[in-house]
Amino acid sequence: MTDTVTYYSWPYYEPYEWTIRSRETHFYNSAKLDTLIKSEILDSSNEKWIPANLKGSVYDESFNRVTSYMKTWNTSSGKWIEMERDSARYDEYNNLVYEVNYEVNNKYKLERKNFHYYYYSRLNTGLENIKEATNESLMRCWTEKGRLHLVNTRGAEFVSIYALDGRLVVNRRLNQQDASFELPQGMYLVILGPERIKVLVP
Repeated sequence: MTDTVTYYSWPYYEPYEWTIRSRETHFYNSAKLDTLIKSEILDSSNEKWIPANLKGSVYDESFNRVTSYMKTWNTSSGKWIEMERDSARYDEYNNLVYEVNYEVNNKYKLERKNFHYYYYSRLNTGLENIKEATNESLMRCWTEKGRLHLVNTRGAEFVSIYALDGRLVVNRRLNQQDASFELPQGMYLVILGPERIKVLVP
């Protein structure tokens, strides 16, 4: 699954017209999460696209981002050079417990810059709301044995629910209404409009 975003610029001299400047191609996995963003710049002299940046992400089976990176195109060598890399680890309840950041040095080698450990006084087990509900939230949900309950607080939106293996198990339009879904035990990714949350159905 891919889509492309094209960027235009307005010149300060004649001819005054919008011209294409650059574009981004987004690649998604089955859960509609970005796995790769490729940026390119248009060379107006020959109408060819020149590579600029690559931003990639790797997810685990629970849709947690475990690795992300950014590469830039070196026109002299004709190769991608990795400039940044982030890695993360999660506990059995998908709480972030460790993350580390690497940046390139003056010898174009990655070196560790920052790292963090996270500790929780009250672990999120997934049995309660993963995302705190606010007045601006599109949805609120909770789980009980074999069932997911969802409240849509805004207008009509499609709700999509994915299993860990990427299977789409629910795809339904909600017209500002409550919904309840019977699901096998396991972890799921719930998507409603721009919001994404992970829930555990016991």
